Order: sequence, then C-alpha cells, then structure tokens
Amino acid sequence: MVTSQPTQGLVGVPDALSLRGDLSKVYSRSFVAGNLPAHLSNKVSQTIARCVRQNFPGVSLQQDSLKEPDGAAIGSGLGTMYVDSLTSLL
Repeated sequence: MVTSQPTQGLVGVPDALSLRGDLSKVYSRSFVAGNLPAHLSNKVSQTIARCVRQNFPGVSLQQDSLKEPDGAAIGSGLGTMYVDSLTSLL
C-alpha cells in the first residue's frame, strides 16, 4: 500500500481522500515504438490481464495494446500505463 502525507494545498479536502476503497475497474495501455515488434505489447497486455483476473476476479478490465506510428517516437521503446479505480466515497 502506498501512503502519503497531505500537502498544504489539500487543506480542507475531505478526509475521504485517505479512505481505501475496493478495486472496481482496471485500465491498461501497452505500447511499443520504433523497431520493436507489435506482439511485445500484446504479450504485456496478456500478462496484465492474467494477473488481474487471478488476483481480482470480477473486476472490470479494459485494455489497449498498440504500436505507435512510425515517426511518433524517437528511438525504440516499450511501455505500459496502468490505472485503477477504487470504490471510495470520492
């Protein structure tokens, strides 16, 4: 679990920000760029899907897996963004 201390800019924000909710939805986006083959982002997406389904059955999962267009990136790379939604009050 990740914990943090509120900053001065968050003074007055409801305490619900610190309440932990249950995992309700997961979104992931895996991508490759440059000379890397597109199947690498598909493998990453499959691994994420397997882990989410094994550890959090019943959680909604949305995924994108893509190869960036030629010229959209400098060099080659592989990356993943992972965003989850919780059932907290906010």
